[in-house]
Amino acid sequence: MTSQLLGRACTLATSLWLGGDQGGESSLSVSKWNTFLKAMLVCSDAATNKNFNRLQDVFLLPDPNGRWKDTRVYGVFSNPW
Repeated sequence: MTSQLLGRACTLATSLWLGGDQGGESSLSVSKWNTFLKAMLVCSDAATNKNFNRLQDVFLLPDPNGRWKDTRVYGVFSNPW
């Protein structure tokens, strides 16, 4: 099933800010949070022409060698139907 999913295009807009951020020197205010993560994902199935635009859950799988750049992010998507 994984190889079938790799051929599908995925896009969804999602964002996250860290509530425990103490603020800091940035273009925003020093008294406000400054850590923000934003991603655009599109998830669709060309065979059925359906979009899966509801992000249900996310799982982070860290790299076993500790390289943060090789961390894998898995998402569970659904549609409104």
